[in-house]
Amino acid sequence: MLPQPTQTKAEISVSEKKADMHRRLWAAIAEGRLEPGSKIVEREILEPYGVSFTISRQVLMTLEQQGMVTLTPNHGAAVASPSRLEAIARVRIAALLAADAAGEMSSAKRRLRLEAVGICTTLVTAANNDDEAAAVSLFLQLINLMATHAAGPLMAEQTLIAVAAAKLAMRANRCERPLLHVATELEQSLSIGDTDLAQNALRGYYDAVTRKLQAPAKSGRLRDMFLSPPAGMFSPPE
Repeated sequence: MLPQPTQTKAEISVSEKKADMHRRLWAAIAEGRLEPGSKIVEREILEPYGVSFTISRQVLMTLEQQGMVTLTPNHGAAVASPSRLEAIARVRIAALLAADAAGEMSSAKRRLRLEAVGICTTLVTAANNDDEAAAVSLFLQLINLMATHAAGPLMAEQTLIAVAAAKLAMRANRCERPLLHVATELEQSLSIGDTDLAQNALRGYYDAVTRKLQAPAKSGRLRDMFLSPPAGMFSPPE
């Protein structure tokens, strides 16, 4: 089900409607409430806001640039479903940005670190309760807080976009990793202000995903079969 606005049509301006539409649709995709490859019906998006197709198309084009949506002529919009090769690239970018943000947060003032620890604690609870959407939402909230401290709002936005795009790619290729372990490690490292431990928590999380993505695919898709050739295929003859 597509997200609905919280305010009536008359209460907000067109620009606010556009921003709200983007935020809700982005969150629905990032948190897994809209599955990779699922069709997005533009009329269902725009009708609750009372806006034109032009506005909804602008929102979808922005989401396409952020790696969350694909727009195909004569087929409309769908949630992106990246290939394994695309997923590897996304995961590597997310790992770099997220690890840097965590490292900076670990040396922040205690008050800010405790705010991040509080999010980690809630995330651990959500993960233990198998509430995937809530866990992802909290993970993104944590990334945003850490990246904002590390490099300001603009870089935080780019980091958040990269992490969400990687999460979608992981989901599309069935290579998701539970957030419980990384949340627990971040909770511990940020509590004591350990930079190496904080960075390694996220690097380890994404490294495990990358290894899984690089493993021989079992999906049967031709494009995946050549990503990880069998060991020894290109070994020199003895």
